[in-house]
Amino acid sequence: MKPNRALFPILVFLGGCSYGPSSSVIKLGYADGFTPLTFLFAEYFTGLFLLLLIAAVLIAYTYFRHGRTDIWNMYMPAERESSARSGQAHEAAATEQAPEKTSTKPRGDGILRMFACGLSLALVSTCYIVSLNMISASLAVLLLFQFTWMGVILEAVIKRRSPSRNACISIIILISGTVLASGILGGVGSMDPIGVIFGLGSAFFYTINMYLLGDSKTEMHPFFKSLTTLLFACVAVGFIFGPMLIGSGGVDELLNPSLIPYALMLGIIGCALPVSLFSIGMQRLPLGFATTLSSSELPASIICAVLIINETVMWYQWIGIVILLYGISYRYMFVKGRKKPVIPFS
Repeated sequence: MKPNRALFPILVFLGGCSYGPSSSVIKLGYADGFTPLTFLFAEYFTGLFLLLLIAAVLIAYTYFRHGRTDIWNMYMPAERESSARSGQAHEAAATEQAPEKTSTKPRGDGILRMFACGLSLALVSTCYIVSLNMISASLAVLLLFQFTWMGVILEAVIKRRSPSRNACISIIILISGTVLASGILGGVGSMDPIGVIFGLGSAFFYTINMYLLGDSKTEMHPFFKSLTTLLFACVAVGFIFGPMLIGSGGVDELLNPSLIPYALMLGIIGCALPVSLFSIGMQRLPLGFATTLSSSELPASIICAVLIINETVMWYQWIGIVILLYGISYRYMFVKGRKKPVIPFS
């Protein structure tokens, strides 16, 4: 039985919402004396462990249910798998010596690109977690969402072409909404310059990550692609920050039993759950529409900050959040007649 098509937008929306509590959880952990490096390692390695468990269950289920052993092809989307099979049959009928052109195994350039995705993802979390130690959770997530206009600038630089009229209007709306939502006009919240820089750094590296993911040519199933990317992110975190963790005595913090609840929550809501929901939902939706749905992280994060850690959000900040969400969706509201998915940076 085919799933209801309305299910996929719901899954992507819930995937964005699942990120919401993470900033508040990290804030609570800071209050208990844990450090940014500890949370960085706890989130990524717990998330990787949980995703590996999910992957093991999927592989075992498929093997015992269908007797298949090819982990690259067994979870290929149905339309791609059908197309690959029909293409192979056509080539076999045309000539027995025709070389095979389609493979779902990651090639060398695909592996390198996924490593770059993992590295940029690790830098996103590093900057975001550090910023949370200096500024409010609501301001940190607002700064992270500046990737929505940074992507337009990045595309203009790489492709050497001016942004479209709709993109420019969207940037103006996004910046206006951010200024209002941040509370800077009313003097709300802490505006530590270093924290703001790290918050903008998280947006910059997220822009790089989104661009690399959108330009990826690896024909792996989205779940295993996400798993591989997260594996590379853990490698990058361990290689870059491992010596710092050891030198600062952070290993003792990682072995502290009090960290377990935080690690599990961050591993679930920050890695395993959203990656699983996105892997199911995003492959069935136009990328622009999916990006708009995933922006549910913004209001979810701020609502959690109000409910969990009692941060103050003024009424005009909520208006700014609504304007910001409108700016995110603006570029996709007037696209008509396209057969191809709408790419966020196009």
